[in-house]
Amino acid sequence: MKRLIKQLLRESLGPKIRYDIEHLDSYDGQHNYELGMYVDGDIMGVVEYVLHDGELTVSNILVRPEFRRKGYGSRMMQYLKEKYRGEYEYTPSMKTSDGAEFKHKDIEDLNSLDESKSNKKQYLGQCDLLRHASPKNEDNWHQMMSNKRKISFKSFIDSVDMTKMLDDDENPVDYIKDALRQDSSSAAYVSNWGDEECMFFQTAGFEFIFI
Repeated sequence: MKRLIKQLLRESLGPKIRYDIEHLDSYDGQHNYELGMYVDGDIMGVVEYVLHDGELTVSNILVRPEFRRKGYGSRMMQYLKEKYRGEYEYTPSMKTSDGAEFKHKDIEDLNSLDESKSNKKQYLGQCDLLRHASPKNEDNWHQMMSNKRKISFKSFIDSVDMTKMLDDDENPVDYIKDALRQDSSSAAYVSNWGDEECMFFQTAGFEFIFI
C-alpha cells in the first residue's frame, strides 16, 4: 500500500524540474551566465544571459528540437525574470561581441512573419559581385546607396525571399540574429536598383540585394 501511495504521489506531482545556473565569465562589470533546465534529470534547454548595469538581457535560448513548442523556453524565461525581479530589469535584447549594451527594437517583431514566398522580391546577389559585373551595375549600386531608406527587419523578411541566399539548414530569422551578434550596425533598407525598387540587407560592409 505504501508503495502504491508513493507512486500516486509521484504521478500527481508530475515531472521533476531542476534549474542550474553557471557563471561563464565576466568583464567590465558584465557577467555572463548559462541557465540549464532539467526535467527528470534530462536537459531540456539552455538560456544564455547577461547581467550588466542593472539589466538582465538574454543572448540565446536553446531547446532540444523534440521538445520545442511545449513551453520550456517560456518556463526558463519566467524562472529568470522571477529570480532577478527587483534586482535586475529584464530588457529584450541581443548580446553582441562588445557586451550587452546593444538592444534592437525589431528583434521581437521577428516572431510574427509572413512566410509565404509569393510576390516577394528575389535575391539578385551580393554587392561586390554585382558591381564588378558591369559599369551599369556600379552606377546602380551608387544610386541605391544614395537613395536608401532604413526599414524594420520584419518588413524586410516579409518582403523578400531569402531561399537562394541561405544554406539549406538556415532560416531568415536566425540569419539576421547571427549577423547582428557579429555586427550590431547591420540593417535593412529599401531603395532602387536602376528603375526597379529593391531591398537590401547590409552587414559587415556588404550589401545583399533583392529586386
